[in-house]
Amino acid sequence: MYAVGVSRLHDYRNYDFIKHHMRYDWEKSVLYDRFGILNVFNPHRPSGTYRLDLTIHEERMVAKMLFDLARQEGLNNFSDMTFNNAAVEKLTTDFIRTNIKNEGIFIGHYQCPEDKIRTEFREQLG
Repeated sequence: MYAVGVSRLHDYRNYDFIKHHMRYDWEKSVLYDRFGILNVFNPHRPSGTYRLDLTIHEERMVAKMLFDLARQEGLNNFSDMTFNNAAVEKLTTDFIRTNIKNEGIFIGHYQCPEDKIRTEFREQLG
């Protein structure tokens, strides 16, 4: 009996499974360095705290996906935000358009309430 094609099976909804079971931030850093944050990011489960260096292409793409999610599901889903070590009170489309370019460090926590989740939009991002 042969297991033909098993290596081609992908469970893209669970690529990020391991990151949700890590206790320490340094563990996530190692995971992101090894595999790339874009390979581990899952738009179906975006909840979490992010530190994104916008000079790095992959991290900038994750930031864009998170901001697109926030626009669809609610800008208030982001909390505890800083941009270049300055506190950000509230995420707005103006802030995203004017500040989020190819440089800077964005830190924030994304958490979406169950009733606001836009499954079809998350599927498109995935």
